[in-house]
Amino acid sequence: RPRVRQAALIALDQMEGSPLRREHLIWQLDATDERLVDAVLWVAGHHPDWSEDVLAFLGKRLRNGDLAPPEQDPVRRALLTFCDDAGMQRMTAEFLADAAFESERKLYLLDTVNECSLDELPAAWIAEFRGLLAGPDNALRQRVVSVVGARRIADLDVELEKIAGTAAEPDDLRVSALAALVAHRPGLSEPDFQFVLSLLEAEEEADLRLSAAHVLRQAHLGEEQLAVLARGVLPEADPLILPVLLDAFEHNGKEDVGRALVESLSQTPDPLSVMASERLRDVLENYPRSVRALAEPLLAQADREKENRAERLQELAPLLTVGGDVGRGRNLFFGKKAACSSCHTIGAEGGHVGPDLTAVGSVRSGIDILEAIVFPSASFVRGHEVYRVKTADEVYSGVRGESAADVVVIISGPRDLVRIPRSQVVSIEPSTISLMPDGFDKSLTRQELIDLLAFLQAQKSRRSVETEI
Repeated sequence: RPRVRQAALIALDQMEGSPLRREHLIWQLDATDERLVDAVLWVAGHHPDWSEDVLAFLGKRLRNGDLAPPEQDPVRRALLTFCDDAGMQRMTAEFLADAAFESERKLYLLDTVNECSLDELPAAWIAEFRGLLAGPDNALRQRVVSVVGARRIADLDVELEKIAGTAAEPDDLRVSALAALVAHRPGLSEPDFQFVLSLLEAEEEADLRLSAAHVLRQAHLGEEQLAVLARGVLPEADPLILPVLLDAFEHNGKEDVGRALVESLSQTPDPLSVMASERLRDVLENYPRSVRALAEPLLAQADREKENRAERLQELAPLLTVGGDVGRGRNLFFGKKAACSSCHTIGAEGGHVGPDLTAVGSVRSGIDILEAIVFPSASFVRGHEVYRVKTADEVYSGVRGESAADVVVIISGPRDLVRIPRSQVVSIEPSTISLMPDGFDKSLTRQELIDLLAFLQAQKSRRSVETEI
């Protein structure tokens, strides 16, 4: 009986002076019961000296098995246990190099590789990354660039520079390549700077604009570039990208740049959102007192807007009951304009930066959903709190990924993940500011907001509710 075998394996593994032997484990790796296999892999992770047999099984599963979602996590955990094993490293490199190995499985392996606790990835893996970057599969290339950026791998700078500087490459791949470069080599050439600025236009996809803003934030721009950003971009920037762009000014501190920043923000048609005003306060701490004084009227106006949040919600509340179109709301959620699905999941589709919204209509009231769209910083879903991680040179804001004893993982957007060695961390503090911008509703028409609210209120998956409870 699988349940009895599962319990016996775990009990034997946990006993002091455990009598568990390799043969107790290996024959059960082909069990059809998912929970039993999960237990077998979990126990196997405690016995690295049994790696050869376990890896042979994992290799067979990766190449020939269905690897359905329930199986993915235990297999990934087992692979991660053996990250420093030469056999696992060799097997992974062979799969990445194999043209017959399915693209989806290579993506799965790349995600697993990115979670490995190794300080430096093996040269064999980096060699395969180079090959994938030169290949035709843009999904694989994008994932490799994400791994390179998160791990700050400098060995592939030449390949990334080529991608970033080639106009024929997809824009999302080019901006990801620049993000990977500035992660360990701050600074943007003028052509790269102009390319990134072009992605901030309102007609561009929301997640692409946000990724471009993150590149500018991290790049440590020169004074002339900051002046262009302040005078040419900030007055027209919407709530989605404005808070991120403000962080680009944090490292400068010179009065002329600070004045240009405040004067440009004073020209924006709408008051600063709560998120933007809080970011601006943090940024101005590095500027002279004269600049902070110049910003006082701007910040005071933002504070008044914050006090009027209840009135704003009351004004929008009737939109919850006017009968929006659920189909149009779904298209908006998964479409390019709102790009909600780049961070949120519904069913099996979407990203994992923000909370899963599959059953949000069952666990949240309509007014709660409305508040989460208009004022996302008002509350946080458990497990998706935002943190500010400070190092000697940088400040990172985002939700925490699966960190390890020697590394902190921060996720600040769909394409923005960074691994920070704990030895470099000065402080980790909870933030009161959500990653989702306040005032997101202002980027939608009134009818689009009505339809999106109708779609979210309709998400009442019973299965998801039972899982959450």
